[in-house]
Order: sequence, then C-alpha cells, then structure tokens
Amino acid sequence: MDFFSLPEEFSTIRQRIFQYTSNRHKQLESRGKQGFSTGEFLRVTPEHRFYCNGSWVEARNLQPGDLLSLKNGDYTCIASIELFPHYEKVYNFDIKDNENYYVTEDGILVHNGYTPKAKVTKVDGQAHSIEVSISKSDYPETGKHIEDAIAAGKPSVVTIARDASKSNRAKSLRGVKPKQNLDRDEWPMAMFKEGGSGAGVRHINPSDNRGIGCATSNALSEYLDGTIV
Repeated sequence: MDFFSLPEEFSTIRQRIFQYTSNRHKQLESRGKQGFSTGEFLRVTPEHRFYCNGSWVEARNLQPGDLLSLKNGDYTCIASIELFPHYEKVYNFDIKDNENYYVTEDGILVHNGYTPKAKVTKVDGQAHSIEVSISKSDYPETGKHIEDAIAAGKPSVVTIARDASKSNRAKSLRGVKPKQNLDRDEWPMAMFKEGGSGAGVRHINPSDNRGIGCATSNALSEYLDGTIV
C-alpha cells in the first residue's frame, strides 16, 4: 500500500519561470541545512514547503525521519537538520500557472504557495482563544479517533506545550504495542499539555496520522506555548 502517493491532480509538466527575485537583506528565522538519505544537502528558508506525508509542510516543522516525495514517485528520508539564524541573500521565482516544482538532482517536490488543510479561527468569550478546524474527509481515521476520545471524556480544549512533546509521546505510548504498517495516534496530541499519560491511543493509517499532525503543527506554528486551543 502506497500511503504517501501524490494527489490525483498532481502531474509533471514543463513550465517557464516568468519572474525571478532576490532579497539581500531578508532576515531568516533559521536557515535549514537538511541532509537526506540520498546524500544530498539542501539549504532553505523556514517557510519553504515540502510535500511530506500527504501534506505541504513548512521546513521549520520537518523532523529527521520524515519522508519527502521525489519526481520519480519514490521518497527520500531526512537524515539531519541544522539551523542557522542570521541574514543572508535569498532567491525566489514564480512559475507560470503553478507553484509546485522539483529541486536537487533527485527532484524533491517543493511548493511556494498552498491551501492549508487546517484552519485557525480566533474566538472571544470562551476558555480558549483559537479554534482549529480540520475536515474529516481529509483525515477520516484520525478525525474519528478524536471524536471518540472526546466522547469518552478526553479534553476538547487543549494547551500548546511543544517542549513537552517528546516526554508526552513516551508516556502516552507506554504499554501500547506497535502494529505493522500502522501508527499509534494519540489524543490529546503530544504537543499539547493535556497529552501524555492517559491519552487515548489508536492504531491508524500512517498517512492519516502524520498528515493531520503536520497540518495541525503548521496551523499553530505562529502561536506560542500556553495558547489554549
């Protein structure tokens, strides 16, 4: 089963670059030097997007071990990431009728613009300050798991706590045996303070699980730890 396949509307065509720009004074929050299993290295700005696990993911949210789609239909694995905060001259270009293109000799699929699958709405008069909306049609298995977990008493309002992600994940998955070709999905997610011990865990399709994780992480990337969702 190829659960990392590209959407049906993706096809490879040749297009002209119609605009080229550079910015000598752009401040980079971090420049990522990413090493891949193919032996290549790529330096990018933090907002540059890669097609990973069925979603467009900003470079700042990628992790070692993530799989990126290649032109030939195969995948490359991120082996390492280095971050360097400073100013540097950067380059960009626009492609006629499309913002998807391949980079490096291996043809890694990247993107300049996209429609996010998770949307954030600010709210007033509630215990939480923002709401995240994700279509169940995009991630049906994870959506059902979240619904069932909340119905069983798990919290529907959660608090961003990225620094606790690693320890929360270890606590929530303790005692839950892996199953071949499936991920262990958690609700609340490990990135929330309410995750960890006692979180609901279900074995689901890896594409579904990792896709919604990337979409949620991207949607909340501008919000600080402590934000109530």
